[in-house]
Amino acid sequence: MALGIKLAHSYLQVAGLVLLSGLALGCGYLPSLGGSQVAAQEALILTATPEKSQLLVGEPLTLRLEVSNPSPEPVTGELDLDLYSGLLVTATGSAGSELKVLVTPEAQTGLVDAVGDQITLAPGQTTRGVVTLSYDPSNEDWVFPTPGSYQVQATLSYDPEDLEKIVESNRATINVVAPSGEDQNALRFLESNNLKPYLTPAILDFTGLEQALPGLLQFLDDFPNSVYQPFVLDALDPVASEFSDELLIPPTVRLIASPTTGTPPLTVNFTAATQKKRGRVEEYLWDFDGDGQVDETTTSPSVSHIFSEAGTFPASVLAIDDSNLAASDTIIIATQPGFHLGFVPQGLGLLPGEETEILVSVTAMNRSVSAAELEITFDPQIIQVISLEPGDLLGANPILGVSTVDNSSGVLRLAWGRSGSDNSPSSGALARINLAAAETAPSPSATLLTISSARLVDQRFELAASADFHLLDPAVVAIP
Repeated sequence: MALGIKLAHSYLQVAGLVLLSGLALGCGYLPSLGGSQVAAQEALILTATPEKSQLLVGEPLTLRLEVSNPSPEPVTGELDLDLYSGLLVTATGSAGSELKVLVTPEAQTGLVDAVGDQITLAPGQTTRGVVTLSYDPSNEDWVFPTPGSYQVQATLSYDPEDLEKIVESNRATINVVAPSGEDQNALRFLESNNLKPYLTPAILDFTGLEQALPGLLQFLDDFPNSVYQPFVLDALDPVASEFSDELLIPPTVRLIASPTTGTPPLTVNFTAATQKKRGRVEEYLWDFDGDGQVDETTTSPSVSHIFSEAGTFPASVLAIDDSNLAASDTIIIATQPGFHLGFVPQGLGLLPGEETEILVSVTAMNRSVSAAELEITFDPQIIQVISLEPGDLLGANPILGVSTVDNSSGVLRLAWGRSGSDNSPSSGALARINLAAAETAPSPSATLLTISSARLVDQRFELAASADFHLLDPAVVAIP
């Protein structure tokens, strides 16, 4: 049994309340679900609003509570619904006719031995709180363990000196249904691996977390789309820093845009295709013009933007997950004729010895690239190029005439061509450069990757004029 639950029962006994088949013996009464023996306090109204009216078996329920004072006189009592020990939540229904005493808010926070502060509600004033109904240690089962209809009700004893001052909430109906598909398999996994107690925000109240962690992590990996997964993640959140290698895995993101070229005003639809092994991406920060400023923030991975001027724009997205870990990607949008060249991403932060990949991106409006010749310079005291590989711009089997990297002088050269012909406009990565910050790199410092010369041949095997080139700013690599 969880420590928080033991303390909750202990506090109630000290207050003169001994639970027995739904009744309390002592100075006052705790209600049965019908509430016929409650000494009602007409000055207060307690409202219980479930966040969802239908749940899967075992799924936790968030219950939002509100106490209001509709009377013309102020009312004083221990009315902090998030901490107060006089709050009980009861449920009955398909699981049986007996009264259940469920986890109270203070049992979840470990503050059951703290007496709530006295709060005075003025006429018309309201105070609010939240309780999550999940695992019931007294029955060693979930609060909603079988399909059916349940009645949920909250009871508040807000004056320890006068236990007859009790107010009951409305009775909310919760319909519980059996899961199917992946959710059904997820439920069986939780049950067969004795992980029922961990489908709850009160995970720290239960012993054996370290032994249960491998099973919980396997659950997250095996059932990424299950309704139950967010609740396991929420339960593990308090211990995420302790098990950071297992839990704090950043997302990945690939930015997709359509169209990538056109004349202004050009409406572009962006989609951030993310993958997150454990957890979920919660926020997307969009920079459409590459100035380093957030232009729009969304919770959706899709957004549209109108480019009203002619130019070359490195549009980017930063995807942030529920652990505040982030990943970014950039794509070039071109709204003027010619070849648009640049590094993606344009800004990197690397620790000494850390590796990363940077792309040489080419976007062409109404043109196709048949061959390319580039020279790129860099500071070899700051970075070292590990490998140079072709991207997708020149097709699946490009002709690699020259591919040289001189890490002593800081010069990279390539001369590559397309195998076959392609008359469609070209857009994509010409090259993938894997690089690392030097182990002895000065700190702090910054360096640039610069395209020092560029020659492109189009689909008609004509050399592009220098006026056709639009180069983005050089790429910055910062060593913190």
